Amino acid sequence: MTAIDMHAHIIPPPLRDALRARAERPHLLPDGRFLMPVGVIPVHDAFWSMQDRLALMDAQQVAMQVLSLPCLFGIDTLPPEDALPLTAAFNEGAAEFSAARPDRFRWLASLPLAAPQEALARLARAMDDPACLGVILPGDPFASLAGAQAMLPYLALIEQRGGGLVFIHPGRSPGASPRPDPYPDLAFARRQLDIQTSVAETAITLLYSDLLAPFPRVQVHLANLAGTLPMVMERIDNTLANRPEPGDAVPARLGRVLTDVASLGPAAIALAARVLGPESLLFGTDCPIYDTEATNHAIANAGIGPREVAMLRTENAARLIAATRRAVG
Repeated sequence: MTAIDMHAHIIPPPLRDALRARAERPHLLPDGRFLMPVGVIPVHDAFWSMQDRLALMDAQQVAMQVLSLPCLFGIDTLPPEDALPLTAAFNEGAAEFSAARPDRFRWLASLPLAAPQEALARLARAMDDPACLGVILPGDPFASLAGAQAMLPYLALIEQRGGGLVFIHPGRSPGASPRPDPYPDLAFARRQLDIQTSVAETAITLLYSDLLAPFPRVQVHLANLAGTLPMVMERIDNTLANRPEPGDAVPARLGRVLTDVASLGPAAIALAARVLGPESLLFGTDCPIYDTEATNHAIANAGIGPREVAMLRTENAARLIAATRRAVG
């Protein structure tokens, strides 16, 4: 069964070359390592070669990818003088991928978030391309209702344009300095828990408030199975039922937010399908940072039925893309 990958990344050749020319993080080293604000990942031709990416997709039965620039790369929150050319290089390269193969690619705009007026202008221009479904935004601003206010102009613009997709991905707020790894030990595990906890903070803001109410035509995609939220959602419900305080009886707004299965395993997928519902799940791989085959294996071994698998792999994503009203061809 083929799939639509909603969580896939590229470093287009113009951005690759610009990152190689940088002398400080984030930048690409000659030995094939990408130094992020925190952490290092290996990179290879599938990050920037359309031929290599299509071969990878074909091998793993992926019919389409929605391409984005991950916020953890720290590019969108650099000072404006750095972010402006780098995000432009991504947008131009992603648009070229989609123009060359509109049957296989869509894309999401990356914005220089420390320059909000220019970021809004760039989002408006990006959405003139029907292959651009919307925007990718970092999750940290959504960790509170107050912090999320800085992101609402982007949602408002998409609403005014008739609808579109907002992909909320782990990443820091504009102007926040990257901190060094704070972990005393076992950083490989503690960093992942931190990321998933931050995603859950975002999910709480989106699901337990009316933040999205003014934007009915904005489709929201949250990364990584809503973080740790599926594990504690029943506890939240129990707390609301047993120890309510004024203003606390807020129902979860499932259905407004969909979340992908990128980098998670079969047990996590099974739990999310049960707690969030299969209609809330999207196929996502974090390709090529994570192995697409691992995602295929996780879904096949999650113990969910064929109907739920079909929803997860293609149907939910197709519905989400159609709802952006940005059909191509």
